[in-house]
Amino acid sequence: MSPLRSATPSLRRDTAGAFSPRHRAAQTAPILKPPRGQYWTRKGGRGCKRFDINLGEVALTTFAPTASPPVAIAEVAGLGVACGVVALDFEAVKRACAEKKPAILVRHETVTTDIEGMALASGILTATGGRTSHAAVVARQLGKVCLVACPHLQIDLAKRQCRFGETQVNEGEFLSLDGNSGAVYVGKLEPLTKYPEGALRVIASWRGSPA
Repeated sequence: MSPLRSATPSLRRDTAGAFSPRHRAAQTAPILKPPRGQYWTRKGGRGCKRFDINLGEVALTTFAPTASPPVAIAEVAGLGVACGVVALDFEAVKRACAEKKPAILVRHETVTTDIEGMALASGILTATGGRTSHAAVVARQLGKVCLVACPHLQIDLAKRQCRFGETQVNEGEFLSLDGNSGAVYVGKLEPLTKYPEGALRVIASWRGSPA
């Protein structure tokens, strides 16, 4: 299941990617954003927005626990998790897609000519930038997992490889991006979907409908 995007409501999480406890669930309703044309309502004296969404589809996608430490912690610019082969430019992304392989576009920074590659890639990783950089803004518009400002990331286009400090990763080898924590892992990790059942029950009770 895909992580939540800007088109659907999102729930507050702590820095570890976990949903907040029940006593903080009351803070969730005010930040839920209904589709355009929907309306406000009040139930039980609490402010709650009425919107047409299946709460059973609200989920947090993470990676299954791994013993491998991350090679870097970058800044999160697009939520979710993504796993794919390293692709250092648009042509490499196209080759991976032609072979039915997911790709992670790894760049020093993205520019407008990278947009087609960003659209095809499963995730995006850049050495520079921030939450308002080109990569971050475009990735969120495309609904892509995106990590920016990755420390110690160096890219060698001539050798078709990238390095995270002392760790070398060749183009075509797998990377896994955790858009909840900002962690970058070498290799292919297994995605795991979690449902914040406690928080969803609270919100469903405000709506007067089952979760």
